[in-house]
Formats: sequence, structure tokens, C-alpha cells
Amino acid sequence: MRLLNINSVAFLLLSFVEYIYATPIVGGKVIYNPGNAAPKYPYMISIQELYKPINSRGVEEFRHFCGGAMLNHWWFVTAAHCFLRKKLARISAVIGHENLSSANQNNSRYAIERVKFIYYQPTNIQNDIALARLKKSYEPELNLIKHAFGILPLPDMKNLSGVSCQIVGYGATQYAGELQNNLIEGEVKIITKQECSDILGRILAPPHDETTLCALGDNQDTCQGDSGGPLICKVNDVPYICGIVSHGLTCGVTGVPSIYTAIVPYLEWITWIINDKVENS
Repeated sequence: MRLLNINSVAFLLLSFVEYIYATPIVGGKVIYNPGNAAPKYPYMISIQELYKPINSRGVEEFRHFCGGAMLNHWWFVTAAHCFLRKKLARISAVIGHENLSSANQNNSRYAIERVKFIYYQPTNIQNDIALARLKKSYEPELNLIKHAFGILPLPDMKNLSGVSCQIVGYGATQYAGELQNNLIEGEVKIITKQECSDILGRILAPPHDETTLCALGDNQDTCQGDSGGPLICKVNDVPYICGIVSHGLTCGVTGVPSIYTAIVPYLEWITWIINDKVENS
């Protein structure tokens, strides 16, 4: 058996640390709807943390750090790692804005009451999915009601290999770059787990099960700040939220895929939580 030398081990460890914590839209385009047109992704969430209790203008200042997608009036789905070492009292959700700088913070900011996880394992990023409940019900504007919430996939939508999907987020447009106020979208294609393993290698590739998806873009990718945002795949012309941004080796490197938590394996848990009368009381 061949052993790795110390330099090889150090390189692998450094790569793995970056893979987990520097993970994550690179190469995408800014979403812009003129006038009073309804947002393209009205269910999109910016999860923000209190940065300055009172700034120079006498108001609280928040910073975006993760994305999410509203599923109904109370609950949104995101990545579990977004809440790692976070205090809920300092976290809020801004819903349905294509430009965060122009958002009406008083009307758009929602405090988070509680977060649900399902066997999340931060060391190997397994089950990287969370459901967060707002403290008050989200009531969308009249022109948004029809498309205000993300559509969960059907139980039989497990094999998505070759399907093109949209990624959206307020994250950086390059590795270690600044987060964006504008909502940006890009396109990626789902690849097989074997293709993913061939590219990333056995150590960095996700397990060959149904809990994750690998997706690769043509110089388009998710990046820091996009975590928790939706992977939107059209099937029979219906835009389903088939995954959420979990992690990746870096941002926008040609030929390197990112990893998404698949929604289908967690459908039963999601529907039980968001529709349960005890949880919603």
C-alpha cells in the first residue's frame, strides 16, 4: 500500500477545509424587472445577521450571509450550515427583493422564531438542510400571490441527470469577492454522481446516495453567500425547487461542479413540518 507524504496530506487537508467553509453566482446575470413588475423569484430569501445595532443614521444595520426559499406563509427552506454558530435573535429574513439596498427594511424584515434540522452532520456536511419558521406570517402582495412560494418537487423526481436548472443568489461573483445587493441568476446542469466523483475524487465527492445533487455550469456557479438558496429545475415547464446550495470546492472554476442538497429525499420531513398544526401553533 502506498502512503501519502506529508505535503500531500497537508494539501488534501487544506483543500478539504476550503471545500467545507469557503464554499459556497459567478458568471450569472443581474435580475431586473422594470417598473412595478412582479419579482421573477418572489420566494427568494436573503438571510441576514445584525451587524451594527445602531449605525450613524440611527438604524440597525444587517448583512446578508445566506439564501433560502419560502415554502408557505410561515416556513422557508435553506442550508443547515447557515445557522451554524449563529444566534437566532440576531438573524432575520428579507423576502422577495431583487435589490437589497432598495428593500423597505421595516416591512420586509422578518424575525425567525425557530429552526428545524434532520440529523445534520457538520463534519461531513451530510443532511445540509434546515427549515426556519418566521415569528409572524408572511403575507405577499396581491400581484405575487400566485407565485409567492416555491414549488416542492414530486416524489418520483429523483433522476435529474442532464436537466438544466437555475441558481439564484446575492452571493459573491468571484471567489472571496464581495456579496451583492442585486439578485443574480445563472444556469447549471445536473451531472451523475459518477461524473462528480471522477472530477472531485473520492475524498471530496459526495456519497453515491440520493441526498445530494452535483451540478456543473458553463463558467456559472454558486459562491460565498449563495448557500441555502434554491436550485430551480423546470420539469414539464413547472419550476420546482429540487435542491438547495450546500457546498463546493471553489467558485466558477471551469469543469468543477458544486454540491446541492436534494429536496426529494427530505420531502416527507418537509411536508410534515410545514403542515403540522403543532409546529404552526
